[in-house]
Amino acid sequence: MFLRLASVLNMLLALLHIAIIFAGPAAFRFFRAPESFAVGAAAGDPSPALITFAIAGVFAIWSLYAASAAGLLRALPRAKVVVGLIAAIFLLRGLLVIPQSLKAAHFINAIEKIEPRDIVFSICALAIGAVHIAGLMQLVRKERHVLGK
Repeated sequence: MFLRLASVLNMLLALLHIAIIFAGPAAFRFFRAPESFAVGAAAGDPSPALITFAIAGVFAIWSLYAASAAGLLRALPRAKVVVGLIAAIFLLRGLLVIPQSLKAAHFINAIEKIEPRDIVFSICALAIGAVHIAGLMQLVRKERHVLGK
């Protein structure tokens, strides 16, 4: 169940990145892409769109790996390991919530201005990472049960 959800969440992230391309400079800014992406998109430079499309492709591949680990697709190589790495990436990204929250509460001044959406994005990353971990744990329990351990 959790790995299916992880697959869906990754695909939604892929689609969101494609939508950002079509929405243009304001979307690049809202989702905190480098300012050069927004400026480039406004000037008609294809680079921001191509890079964002590549990022969407990464999320789509991650979706396939989660679906594979869930048993929805044929087995992809090292699916459990890859899903574990994906979880780690999301969890590490999500841990930014700690300095962001400290900055928002004025406990530290060492990082740039924090918007509420920055904290929301970090919490989302933590939640998506947790879904991946929960899915892996569910899969391991299922495999142990099948093997009679």
